[in-house]
Amino acid sequence: MIKYFKPNHTEKEKRIYVSTIGYEEIAPQEPYPTRRHPEGYYFNPEEGRVLQEYQIVYFVEGEGKLHLKSGTYPLHPGTVIVVPPGTWHSYYPLPETGWKQYWIGFKGDFVNEWMQDATRSTGKQLFRVGRNPEILALFRKAVEIADKNPDINLIGGLINYLVNMVWNVAGNSPYNEISTEQDEKINRACELLRNSLSDNLRIEDIASQVGLSYPHFRKLFKQKMNMSAQQYLMQLRMQKAADMLMSTDEPVKNVAYTLGYDQPAYFSYCFHKVIGLTPKEYRDSLRK
Repeated sequence: MIKYFKPNHTEKEKRIYVSTIGYEEIAPQEPYPTRRHPEGYYFNPEEGRVLQEYQIVYFVEGEGKLHLKSGTYPLHPGTVIVVPPGTWHSYYPLPETGWKQYWIGFKGDFVNEWMQDATRSTGKQLFRVGRNPEILALFRKAVEIADKNPDINLIGGLINYLVNMVWNVAGNSPYNEISTEQDEKINRACELLRNSLSDNLRIEDIASQVGLSYPHFRKLFKQKMNMSAQQYLMQLRMQKAADMLMSTDEPVKNVAYTLGYDQPAYFSYCFHKVIGLTPKEYRDSLRK
């Protein structure tokens, strides 16, 4: 499924503008790219292309190559690339494997604000998130929304959640910095945290569940994720809050209670600290 949007609003009237969402399977030896892409998106892999939007692409099967001005990089299953606007790039599947990929193209004033925020200015464009079920579910949900009921506002909130999830899962440290066994334990801890957003969690209990002492867990978690487990949990909760604020009309206090915050004022403080806007400002900015 490949979807390109031509909304009836202009970019200046919208702080987030979703231009394309898609899923595509390329069989072994099949020519790439296919002719299903319109002018401006179709490209010659030998020449590459430059887009005036952000693109986030998730490769779930197969192997490929990514070319940037900084070099050439292998694309494996579980790789995410984030291409900023104005960036020359080219990618293609290996003929012997083909691939399966999801992507979303988006831009806008609000996008520039949170994509260029200091917490995201890592300079990285290539992320290894593995076959992450939550990230995969978010891409699938975006495709579902685009195919059945293209609600651009709802997709906009989902993109914010998705990009934050990629940053949190991948972390800012090198992919192979921790041994495989330890890496799996931290990934398991992240999964437990993601599945327990409304619970009164003790990080010590998470460490115990993945078979690590609390001091060792703290060290490994910070090494891989570039933040503490408590900070990671707060970011997850705020990302979920952002999704709820965008996709529902629930009052802010109800969102706070749903995520385990007894004091809405403290929830608003945490939301502003992570997202950079108050809950009301965030909701209003996407619904202008």
